[in-house]
Amino acid sequence: MSTDQVDGQAHQRADGQAGLQELVVDGVRVFHQPGPSKTRATLYFGVGLRDETFGTVGLTHLVQRLVVAALPTSRLEAEVGVAVDHTTFDAYGRPEEVGEFLRRVCTALADLPLDRLARERGALLVEGTVGADRTMAVAWAARYGFAGPGLAITDGHGPLVLTGEEVLAHAAEHFHAGRAALGVLGPLPEGLTLPLRSGTAASSSAPSAAASSVSPALAVQRHPQPLLGDGPEWVEAPTDGVGLLLDGFAPYDRAADVAWSVLCERLRDVARTGHGLTYSVVSEIIDSADGDVFTAALDVREGRGAEVAGLVWEQLVDLAENGPTRAELDHAIAGAAAEMDASDEDVARAEPFRWAFSTALHGRARPLEVVRAQLAEVTGEAVRDRLATAARRALLVVPAGFQLPEAAQQAAPIAQRPWCGLAPALPPGRQLRPPLLHRLRSKMARRRLVLTDECIALQDEDGDVHVVRWDEVVAVDELPYADDGLAVVGRRLCGLAVHPDPYGRQAYDELLRRLAPQVERLRQVQRAREQAAPAGPAQDAQDAQDAQDGAA
Repeated sequence: MSTDQVDGQAHQRADGQAGLQELVVDGVRVFHQPGPSKTRATLYFGVGLRDETFGTVGLTHLVQRLVVAALPTSRLEAEVGVAVDHTTFDAYGRPEEVGEFLRRVCTALADLPLDRLARERGALLVEGTVGADRTMAVAWAARYGFAGPGLAITDGHGPLVLTGEEVLAHAAEHFHAGRAALGVLGPLPEGLTLPLRSGTAASSSAPSAAASSVSPALAVQRHPQPLLGDGPEWVEAPTDGVGLLLDGFAPYDRAADVAWSVLCERLRDVARTGHGLTYSVVSEIIDSADGDVFTAALDVREGRGAEVAGLVWEQLVDLAENGPTRAELDHAIAGAAAEMDASDEDVARAEPFRWAFSTALHGRARPLEVVRAQLAEVTGEAVRDRLATAARRALLVVPAGFQLPEAAQQAAPIAQRPWCGLAPALPPGRQLRPPLLHRLRSKMARRRLVLTDECIALQDEDGDVHVVRWDEVVAVDELPYADDGLAVVGRRLCGLAVHPDPYGRQAYDELLRRLAPQVERLRQVQRAREQAAPAGPAQDAQDAQDAQDGAA
């Protein structure tokens, strides 16, 4: 890009992108494309669910709701959204109205209306805090546990426990100029201002103040390390669909993009068109600590989960061994190139938003001509190699109640792994057992509890051993069937039920001492639930109306 100074602001034009300009307004990078008489603008922030913790799930969504609550009634077409990795504020209308919308959004982010906190928490309780595809969320959780994108599988403790201090800290850390970018199509609003807090993208790598104020164990892991086995794995998981996760791809690798496109199209042809076993194949790409993550989710006809899972694995293995056909490769490249054709009016109009989105999330974007040139160089051998490498650590999600067919496993070795992080044996240490009477009367005879300086471990009635390191405890919760006791939740999806009666008060007190921050968080949850409990039918009706008003 070339750069010059106009009115104290940096104006830039992307080489080869006629009409697309970049300027900086109040520290925010703005990508502007002239267009129709009305203006469409989308303000992106590189913050989403992955910037939260188990204890603060819903925090980004709550910030967004408080901002919307501060906006006046308007004739604008406006939409807002929170995803796993980004948050958006979109408006379409007369330029001056769009400019006023953006100014008010930024002003509200710098001074959130906490007087609306209780009402918006109630509305969020009704609306839900997580909006990801269930099968994708399950795949992310299987790969990352209760961290980063894996949090999409849970509501955590729920929005009622989120405090004003946490909301303000989250907004200050993530909703600032350094993590924002704006795309504008149409007339640029005259006198545009974006009065966000100042900040840089690098500052977002620090642990969240909201999380660290609760416990070091709850520190945000925006890019958690993947939970990998020794090779490809399949897992029976709590979902009705079939999922496939491939990761470790280098960012901006067009051969990887084409490989993923070929695979998804093959799955549509085989599973949906050829066999009629699935209704849709949806996919999403997110980034991780070691590259891009590609995830596909397939809806499954009732009772056909095993068959669809087998087809998915067989098609991946075939492409990894033999590569795509010439027709498959040409179709995928032609489709991607069409989406990058600068002469296409729809593509040109989408450019400011592509640049703003990529800038907010990754700090940069690439010109269309560069992407098209890279696509032209992709070969069938490159596609095969990318899929062969990714298949070595593939994760296949099989719906609950189904097993991956033996015939599919013969296509290439793939190991079954448990849903949570089971261990082969209890760690060394003193083993605590239930009293003799309990052991004689029930299956509790096989239960063992071990507390060490590094972890808590439990062998359950079936002999399975669950181990949770102290530094991987993400939360504790009440046992639903007892007046006392705790469920210890680990990052690797394990839940350990610990009650003082079977193992002794001394051991239980030791557990409480080691998990004091998480226990205090639980007490906050309990107090929040008690305060939110309705006083009677009239209060029930008022709460329902408040939630409806807030969700409107």
